[in-house]
Amino acid sequence: IRVLLTGAGTGSSGNVVRALRAMQPVPYIVGVHSDRFTLRQSLADRSYLCPPYGASEFVDAALDIVRQQRINVVMPGDDDAVKALSDHRRRFPMPLFLPSRGTIDLCQDKYALSVFLGRRGIPVPLTYAVRSLGDLERIFARFSREGLLWCRARRGSRSVAATPVATVEQA
Repeated sequence: IRVLLTGAGTGSSGNVVRALRAMQPVPYIVGVHSDRFTLRQSLADRSYLCPPYGASEFVDAALDIVRQQRINVVMPGDDDAVKALSDHRRRFPMPLFLPSRGTIDLCQDKYALSVFLGRRGIPVPLTYAVRSLGDLERIFARFSREGLLWCRARRGSRSVAATPVATVEQA
């Protein structure tokens, strides 16, 4: 097994590398990242600096690495890599084990996913979309005054723009 792992050098990719190395036979792991400083921390057998996932050159670079390194499994490590690879899945010489584009879009929008799950009877936290700062007073009025509320961006991973708040001003 020859694996291409995106996000090489991050903490989560290190966990994946350690898990893969517990397999028998141990796979050969190739890591990629667009940040040379993060990439220096990669635990992969071989690491490549590549364009950012959102750049049009990323998929071409990934395909070159797949061919050169005879990769047969691609493991994206975060939302941006999943989106980039999914958008170009037909260009890869092997199947990419990714859900449908619609499922990816849904799962990458935290609010839309919460609404989707809630409508199907799956318990989710009470969630409101904030479309403008003027919405905050009205939204806060729907909650009890005890405890904290959790504000987060609709998109993104690794808790980017996520924080507990107690007041409208903090939000």
